[in-house]
Amino acid sequence: MKKEKSSLRKLFIQWFIIFAASLSGGIIALNTGLLSLFIKNDQSYICLIIMSLYLVASAIAGHLCFRIDQLKKNVVEKQVKLLEFFSENFFVLGLLGTIIGFCIMMYQSVGGTGTPDTTQIILALKSGLATAFYTTLVGIVCSLGLQLQLFIVNRYTHE
Repeated sequence: MKKEKSSLRKLFIQWFIIFAASLSGGIIALNTGLLSLFIKNDQSYICLIIMSLYLVASAIAGHLCFRIDQLKKNVVEKQVKLLEFFSENFFVLGLLGTIIGFCIMMYQSVGGTGTPDTTQIILALKSGLATAFYTTLVGIVCSLGLQLQLFIVNRYTHE
């Protein structure tokens, strides 16, 4: 696991570029109102959970890239496995949000008693589909971002 200093600097810089790009994307989403749109329309709050976990996982990846030469091989392997778990399950959490969104849509469209009117069905469709689409999108984007970070780490550990 011992590599030369320039290779280690390169590893951290590569991770930092990916993290800075994703952070920039988050800032752009915040300034354009896209982030608040996601959070406001996601009734399951899974978007917020995925984004928070993405920041935690990115911090773990950054710490790993910064200190990889000082860590034991088994510690590096455990952290890589943890990051792989996060990456795979961001997508799964997004799909869970899709199912929850469809359940919300069905529940709200059927609602109380009697047959629902057209307006009630349209509002239920809007609410449920927003949750479904936004959680899936956030899950996919965060999964891809973390997979890029993992690619950098794995390339270094397999040299």
